Amino acid sequence: MLYLSLRDSARLDHEEIFISIILFIRKKIYSSRSKKSISAFKDLIIISTWLYPIVSQKYKNLLINYLAISFREIINYHSVSNIKHEEKNNYEVEIIFAEINYWSLIQLLKEIIEAKDYINFNKVFEEVNQITSWFDLGECKNDFQKNAIEEIRFMHRSLYVSIYAWLVFSYANNKLTIKELENFKLNDNILNELRFRNDIELFEVFVELKARSFNGFLEIDNWELEKHKSGKAYMALSARDWLNFGFTILLLNNRRFVISRFNNEIQLNDSFKFLLDDIKKVLEKIEITLEEKWNQFLYKHNKEKNSQELFTLSKNDILNTLQELKKKQELSYYADVVNKKLSPIKVQNFKESVFKNWNNNNIIPAVLKRFNCVTYLDNVKEINGFGYFNLYNKMKSMFIEGDNNIVYGASDVGAKLARDIERQFYSNLKSMKDFLNVKNLKEDIDIKITNIEEKSKYVIFSDWKGLELLNSNREVEYIQESEDKFSYARYKDIPIINKSLIFPNTLLLIDLENSINYTIYQDEKWFSKELMIDVVELTQEVIDDELSKYDEKWKVNEEYEVSKEEAELLIKSSILIKVLFKSEMKVKSIDHYFFYKF
Repeated sequence: MLYLSLRDSARLDHEEIFISIILFIRKKIYSSRSKKSISAFKDLIIISTWLYPIVSQKYKNLLINYLAISFREIINYHSVSNIKHEEKNNYEVEIIFAEINYWSLIQLLKEIIEAKDYINFNKVFEEVNQITSWFDLGECKNDFQKNAIEEIRFMHRSLYVSIYAWLVFSYANNKLTIKELENFKLNDNILNELRFRNDIELFEVFVELKARSFNGFLEIDNWELEKHKSGKAYMALSARDWLNFGFTILLLNNRRFVISRFNNEIQLNDSFKFLLDDIKKVLEKIEITLEEKWNQFLYKHNKEKNSQELFTLSKNDILNTLQELKKKQELSYYADVVNKKLSPIKVQNFKESVFKNWNNNNIIPAVLKRFNCVTYLDNVKEINGFGYFNLYNKMKSMFIEGDNNIVYGASDVGAKLARDIERQFYSNLKSMKDFLNVKNLKEDIDIKITNIEEKSKYVIFSDWKGLELLNSNREVEYIQESEDKFSYARYKDIPIINKSLIFPNTLLLIDLENSINYTIYQDEKWFSKELMIDVVELTQEVIDDELSKYDEKWKVNEEYEVSKEEAELLIKSSILIKVLFKSEMKVKSIDHYFFYKF
């Protein structure tokens, strides 16, 4: 009702009534804040954001003149002051009120930007900038107070970074001209107020803001440059995109953030690993339009040096700083990983995933078992197996508790081993008997099958090309429910294993039982007694061996250089994965298989 009353009084140009309602609302905002009524406070403080776009400029001005001060006073005289004097049980409530306040303020500022209302934008920031000096952590009596004030200070800084990013992103997308952008006085209103004691703080604020915005913080992730019509498809804008862009311009516009180095301890944040790549992409886009758009914004007052030269210097400073940041973050992370024990649960889950991939792809052992070609023997250590014993660089984190690091494809080693067993199978047969080159595959196969007495002993291995040739007269029978997990078709009562062979344009027709003797070595400790899977940490011997490869393998890591001591840390954060299948294959007769080349 208050909103409707304000709207109607503005439409009817009843200034006195409008002002009296505004003053009443301001009083109620302070009252709901004092009484700690969160719902009433939220409903009241957002009224200005709802009202601003629909009233005339006269009433826009009145709205800002009477309500802008409330945003400052809510933080200074309520949230921050209360935290410094109240018990810790109330800190969480103060943080909630502060976030509602900044949420309403940043939404109002977006409306002001869209209206290109520079005067009221500057008025709001005159109030906002009076908050900056209130975050004195020296007055905090305990860690609870300090953490609460730091959280509100984060909201304050997030407001600056977000508004700056949105304005320069709007300019980049031709929603503002350079003159209109300058009218928002970014240096006075924002850059001069971004104060940090430590050189790392801006970067910490930015990556935290990006992460929180994705989860609804201040509701900036749903901002759009244009209003989209319902029922029409469009590519939604992500806060990640415009925040990355704006942050890059901010760094270019103020080199003091990137010419220093990070001497303070860095709080771990996974986003630091990706920030270099994100900003590098933005720099490339900016450089393309440097002459057209950004010279007049970034280098307007520089007459002595070429703008391209200035940009290149700043770009290199930014990339070097982000590279150092990535290095420090990663080395701190790996130092923590090295000291942690492997998680038995994660190791077991990985082993089961490897075995599942093996089981879904081990065509040759499965088919040989099906046709009674396999002899099982207990493991003989002296007999070598076939498989992998790989060093997974910096991947110990996959197997420790509390870390959700996943290396996609790592467990595919099971499927790769199965495919290698296939190659070994086909290669052994090929080495004993060469291809039969044919011009008409179907015709030659049909002649051969006609002379086969026990078709049930035979199998056809073929890729899609061979299958297509056999099925030229629709003679291939497809099986809906097959007993064999790798065979879903038959040709003249002979099962077909439809799989790409290692030799292109080939087809294998084989009586497995009369052609092959296959021995599988087993151990009770292995998966299904046949597949050995092990995950082990590096021994000192392996570490020393890897360290001897420092210059060629470890010195340059992820685009940055590491010392020998740092390289040793990376090596220790690696893991060894062993997957082994022990078998022997003997071709006992070459008279019962035929390798066709078509």
